[in-house]
Amino acid sequence: MRGDLNTLADTYDLPGIGGGWQGPGPGGPGGGAGQVNPPSWAQGTFYGRDQSGRYLTLSITANGAVTLNTGGQMSTGSYLRSDNMTINGVMHRAVRQGNNIVVTNMAAGESVNFSRTGGPAWGGGQPGWGGGQQGNVPSWALGTWYGTNPQTGGGWALTINNNGTVVYSFDSGATQQGSIYGDRLTILGVEYRVTRISNGIRTTNVDNGSRLDFYNRRR
Repeated sequence: MRGDLNTLADTYDLPGIGGGWQGPGPGGPGGGAGQVNPPSWAQGTFYGRDQSGRYLTLSITANGAVTLNTGGQMSTGSYLRSDNMTINGVMHRAVRQGNNIVVTNMAAGESVNFSRTGGPAWGGGQPGWGGGQQGNVPSWALGTWYGTNPQTGGGWALTINNNGTVVYSFDSGATQQGSIYGDRLTILGVEYRVTRISNGIRTTNVDNGSRLDFYNRRR
C-alpha cells in the first residue's frame, strides 16, 4: 500500500509518505507477524486530533489491518494480542472508552482520543480527508473513472461521489481518500483542476501542470 501511495506521489510530483503522530519507523501493510482479529469495539473507523491539531482517521478492519490517515498521509500496521497495535513499526495500546477508543503511542507516551463520529475535517463542506473543501460536484465528474499508471503500466480507479468524497483505488487493493469541491480535487493536501474530456475526465496539478486522464471504462 505504501508503495502504491508513493507511486501516486511520484506521478504527481508529491512528497512521499512519511511518519506522523504514530512516531518514526518504517511502515508496512497489515498482515504482519502476530496480527489477530481485534475485538468488535476496536473495529471500524475512528476520528481524532493529535497534539499538533492534525486530523487523524484510524481504520481497524476485522482481520486486524490498521490504517492511519494523518492529514492525508497514510501509515499502516497490525492489531496484535492484548489490544496492542503497530503503526509504522511503533507499538501502540488501544483502550476502550465507551463507544470510542484511546490509543497511546508507547514510545512517546502520547495519547489520542478517537471517536466514531467525524469532526469538521470529514464533510459538511469543511476541509475533507484530502485537505480541501468538498461538495458542489459537477454531474459530469461523478462516478468511477479508470486510468493507467504511466510509471508501472498498472491500473487505478478514481471514484468521485456526490457528497464530494473521493477514493483512489489501486490494483493492489490499497486506497487513498481525497475530496472535491466544484472542479477542484484535493489529494494528499495537493490541489488539482478537474476538466471534462471525451469519455472521461482529466486531473491537472495546479502547481506544476502534471496531468492524468481517466476514462469511463478500463483501457
